[in-house]
Amino acid sequence: MLMTNVRYIAPISVLLLLCFATPAHAADATTDFALLADSGNYVWEEFRPRGTRIVEETGKQVGVGASWSNGRNPVGGGPVYRATALVFGGVGDYQGETYVSAGLPVSATTYFYGIKSEGIGGYRFGNRIGFELFSGIGFDVWNHTVKDAGATLGYSRMFAMLDGKLGAGFFMGFESWGFAVRAGTRGPLYSYQHVGIYDGVEVKTVPKPTFFGAGEFTFGSHGHDTFVLSFYFDRYRLAESDPTVVNSGGVPSGLVITTPYTKTTLMGARLALNF
Repeated sequence: MLMTNVRYIAPISVLLLLCFATPAHAADATTDFALLADSGNYVWEEFRPRGTRIVEETGKQVGVGASWSNGRNPVGGGPVYRATALVFGGVGDYQGETYVSAGLPVSATTYFYGIKSEGIGGYRFGNRIGFELFSGIGFDVWNHTVKDAGATLGYSRMFAMLDGKLGAGFFMGFESWGFAVRAGTRGPLYSYQHVGIYDGVEVKTVPKPTFFGAGEFTFGSHGHDTFVLSFYFDRYRLAESDPTVVNSGGVPSGLVITTPYTKTTLMGARLALNF
């Protein structure tokens, strides 16, 4: 089911990305290709009811990827664009309830991996000091696995999310270095969630609008950055799902699950080497 949905979403992401990139490319033929290294911490929290936390998971994640843009610090104002793809993974410490622990808290180790991609297009006002407005789309897929915790069976949850982004930024660019800060909001366009218990079950949940921000330092010549060091903050929110019956061998198992209200906060640093 997930792969069927991805087949439709991925082409839509590419088409929208091309819509952002084509006008900017015509206005500025200079492009940068960059390799990325990413490292950060995350906090995964679940609440039921919303004000009562039943799970807290903390851990670290690392990632590698690539980006393509018309320069993080282009000379003069005008259209700007950037496409980014990142593969990531990490390990966490899970403290709290699980779907199969009958409400009793457990301790477990979690593992996760996934892919993040986004396409951003906008317009920059100003030359060496100014501001920019941007919009774009992001498509994320990640798999989160809770390993066995004593007598409690492990299970996995898979997410896919397509969202729209809207934001603004302020920048300063000089001969050999620059600085920029950007922030905005993300609004959900599509979501998919699968819980791997028994036969597995697709649960219906609704992602909530949230926000993101980043500050970056650029080093290189004006109009072409050799290194970019950025620090970011990001967040996801998922509403509590409707109750769903889980089958085992095609027969109702008697287990009814409801995914709690979930909030994930990411903070980290990213280094880009431009070519």
